[in-house]
Amino acid sequence: MATIDTNHHIELQLAGERAKYGIDGTALVTFLSNFFAALRDFDRVGRGEPTRKTGAPEPAAAASVALRVVRLEPGSAVLTLAAPRDEDETALSLDDPPRAAQVVDDLLDQIEREEPLPHDVATSLETARRALGVNGTIQVTTTPRDRDRRAVRIDEARIATVTPPKLDLDEVTMVSGHMSKLEASPDRALIRAPGGTRWDCTYPPELVDTLRPLWRSVVYATGAGSRTSPKKGTFRIDNIAASFVDGQTELFTFEHIPTDVLFRHQGIVAPQGLKALSADELFDDATEDAYLAAIFGDDA
Repeated sequence: MATIDTNHHIELQLAGERAKYGIDGTALVTFLSNFFAALRDFDRVGRGEPTRKTGAPEPAAAASVALRVVRLEPGSAVLTLAAPRDEDETALSLDDPPRAAQVVDDLLDQIEREEPLPHDVATSLETARRALGVNGTIQVTTTPRDRDRRAVRIDEARIATVTPPKLDLDEVTMVSGHMSKLEASPDRALIRAPGGTRWDCTYPPELVDTLRPLWRSVVYATGAGSRTSPKKGTFRIDNIAASFVDGQTELFTFEHIPTDVLFRHQGIVAPQGLKALSADELFDDATEDAYLAAIFGDDA
């Protein structure tokens, strides 16, 4: 049976257009779901685990958000959260915060130090803040262990401070795939990548002669471009070449060669059988001495 920890209340004072006179249910659900998602992912990163957005949380992640709303003051948007203690935790000192309360304090510590948060954590916090409406802010008040009561205000500017720069994965400098000519546009081409992306390409006039033998070939192009949708993109070709050259070489032939001819070319007389592998002596003394000299570098 769980009991509520009354020593480590967490007070959330919510402000914004949707939290002026209390808070509507939809906004509250959206806020809590994203606030808890931020806590779960923050705890996962601290444990060296990847952040995850879907699926049932693992036990450790569930413990990191084991918080209950124990008070919602009438006519306001002030929530008080508390962490339940299981029976096996009742022997702990009341000064020891439950896991969920400690996760909240660790998150606030990092925000106060203005250290970048994991991207998923910052995104969830921003979504929670926006759920409160225009000018949404969250003030979190806690009483950390061995410290005075403290309040941390989380607003748009503060979240921007701790949000890491987003890597622009849409910008590309290389594409490859099967190239075809767009007849209606003499300075354009289409490259279909193996993953299904269609790259609408442009190229300068000086590449016309280079492209002429490459139509309908698999090519490798460098330049600059960006995705416009998951399966479409635009690209400016600066350099282009065939990805591989498919041609007949001396190594391969389409001519059928009889098996006995292949045996003769390889010096194969007949199958040797297992007896050849079980010979008492594989090498004569001279061959063995030469082998050992080569291995140990001994010319003597």
